[in-house]
Amino acid sequence: MHGELVEACGIYVDNKLYSVIDCQAQLQFFLDALLNQEKLEDPDAEASYAQEIEVVSGLYPSGSVKSYDEIKEILLSVLQIQVTKTETYQEEIPFDTVTVSNDVEYTVFSNVVNEGADGVQECVDQVTYLNGKEASRSAVKRIVVQEPVSKTIETGTRTLPDSYPEGYQSGQGSGVATGSFLWPLPYTYHITSPFEMRWGTMHKGIDIAEGGVHGATVRASDGGVVTIAGDLNDGYGNYVVIDHGNGYKTLYAHGSAIYVTQGQYVSKGQPILAVGNSGNSYGSHLHFEIIENGTELNPLNFDFE
Repeated sequence: MHGELVEACGIYVDNKLYSVIDCQAQLQFFLDALLNQEKLEDPDAEASYAQEIEVVSGLYPSGSVKSYDEIKEILLSVLQIQVTKTETYQEEIPFDTVTVSNDVEYTVFSNVVNEGADGVQECVDQVTYLNGKEASRSAVKRIVVQEPVSKTIETGTRTLPDSYPEGYQSGQGSGVATGSFLWPLPYTYHITSPFEMRWGTMHKGIDIAEGGVHGATVRASDGGVVTIAGDLNDGYGNYVVIDHGNGYKTLYAHGSAIYVTQGQYVSKGQPILAVGNSGNSYGSHLHFEIIENGTELNPLNFDFE
């Protein structure tokens, strides 16, 4: 009869009776097995039930006693298993961006000095899962494996003069002349033909060359604006002329490639040309001239940086 009382065990979850079983050992085996199942992937994890579970022995109506399989089905739908484990992983440390001032360049000037690189840190977290879903996470420690490298952007601070044309763009050189000259071909300082009479005419510049010089980078001797960039069929081949705005111009001839365009502003030291053998030339070299107010001067009379 349903009302007959029998010795059994009541299963309470958070003080609420959910079912009755006549074999407590079977119930305990099932509860332990569920927790052990959660620890299979990580034996060091801690597994427990999120609710309070209590098994109370006593007299219960015989009709309320459930089979082992019925008990399992009921409890699986009710119980919440809490697993706490330690997790170790690596994550990126984002780099920051630093802006540095360049007091020589104009405000429209911007140059990336260093692209920057993310760092790496090792993270150790304590993580709690509830029925397989992450419920909480707290940081235990952080160890920097590789420091991030800041991205550095150089920006000009000088106010752009009113005389500069509309459309002057960041990314061009400054166009600022310093009043002194930089040696234009770092590859070599070897002079193959000086500033002098040659073959019955004046050689109005110097020729700079050495073995393997073809393709070497030629740099602007000072800042200014490019007035010629190309081959005008006048014997110079591919050449560049820079007006420095202070009475001086410089000329760079016989290039194999040109890196600037007419009207472009360039900074001192900016790549403008590759050494070549174009025009009236008998081997790869740089022909270099310094011109003051229309008169060619001997470049070797100047002190180069």
